[in-house]
Amino acid sequence: MIDQLTTLRKLQELDLEIGRLTRIQEGIEDKDNGQAAAKTQLAEAKKSEIEKTREKLRAAEQAYKGARLAAKQARCGTASDPESLAQALARERRLSREVKQCKVKLVRLMIELNNINSSGQAALPSAEQGMTAQEAERQRRRIMRQRRELMERIDRGILETYETLRKNRHGIGVVALSNGICPGCFMKLPTKQIARIMTGGTVERCPHCLRIVVPPQAANS
Repeated sequence: MIDQLTTLRKLQELDLEIGRLTRIQEGIEDKDNGQAAAKTQLAEAKKSEIEKTREKLRAAEQAYKGARLAAKQARCGTASDPESLAQALARERRLSREVKQCKVKLVRLMIELNNINSSGQAALPSAEQGMTAQEAERQRRRIMRQRRELMERIDRGILETYETLRKNRHGIGVVALSNGICPGCFMKLPTKQIARIMTGGTVERCPHCLRIVVPPQAANS
């Protein structure tokens, strides 16, 4: 029975590692999704700014055409109205500068949009050990193979009990006795039960949290 309990404890350790790798994957995917959402939002904002700049450019070009025509007409009347000519020429120059500024801004915005669309192609590294989602998945698959091998060495009834406990006890179905205390709920176990657990001859469960409690040597094997 001690071999069964030792294998069960190893299975628990593998399940905890699988859970850790799964959380890493989920964290990376959440981060990737968050970046994708932010990227989309930034791109949409940039597109909106580009469209507004185009509208402003069209309006400036239209106004510039009118200003050029007004300046031409004012030149024809230079002798009679020099003030009107000066005002027309000043407006023409101002609108010419505005058109140029709009064109420069439009080019800059389009370059920025292109940079946004072409960025963020590489997978983001996890904050934990620089692990990527692909690496976490490879490790998880490897451990899943080890898990299947261990399952074949455990009695079906014990395995079913463990799986039920793991599901209902936050992923922890097996704990190793520690100084007469169940590490699952930190409650003191009865003296007679502690003696039975230490022999490793039976499957003992904590009377408080119902987890399977194995002897310390099962955890250290």
